[in-house]
Amino acid sequence: MANLQVNQIKRHLESNYIPHVDDSDIIETGEKKEIHVLSRALAAYSVASLGNYDPKEVCSNITDEFGDNGIDLIHVDVDSKKMWLVQSKFIVNGNKGVDCGELHKFIKGIEDLCNADYSHFGTKTKRLQAEIDQALQDAQFHIYIVIAYTGNNLSKDNNDILLPFISENNDPTEIMELVDFNLARAHNILRQGLN
Repeated sequence: MANLQVNQIKRHLESNYIPHVDDSDIIETGEKKEIHVLSRALAAYSVASLGNYDPKEVCSNITDEFGDNGIDLIHVDVDSKKMWLVQSKFIVNGNKGVDCGELHKFIKGIEDLCNADYSHFGTKTKRLQAEIDQALQDAQFHIYIVIAYTGNNLSKDNNDILLPFISENNDPTEIMELVDFNLARAHNILRQGLN
């Protein structure tokens, strides 16, 4: 009954996140626009719940736009030395996985950030450039690579793309961590919050 869990998450996003999500640049209409906005809200929900941040604050760091270079949200926490890089996809029926092409684009975007190459990013990322550069130049920062989606699990093909990239960046010391923020994890956090 994945639809029930997806709908419960959807209601939570509509109440607590979507009021703070800027959708003025979305040209789609109807259901496509709704899913696009829900994907942005899901990105914020993943970071806000994992890092215990204010939803409104995290929503202000959504970078999803045309020309986002695959990164839907960038949140820099200077106090705890954490940087969150998110790709998100709201899947209505909860039974699809993550597109491998989108993951390749996401990794390319992260590589561009690490190389301080902002030429492939839109204005939403460029406005965070000073914070991002400061975090990436500080050896104390830990980078969380978050895949947020309302599906079951990352596929073998997904992991074959993500894990070598994480491993390469963690040699010789660990600086990156992959976070699989799937439907089960999103729903468990929601249940714990309600309890």
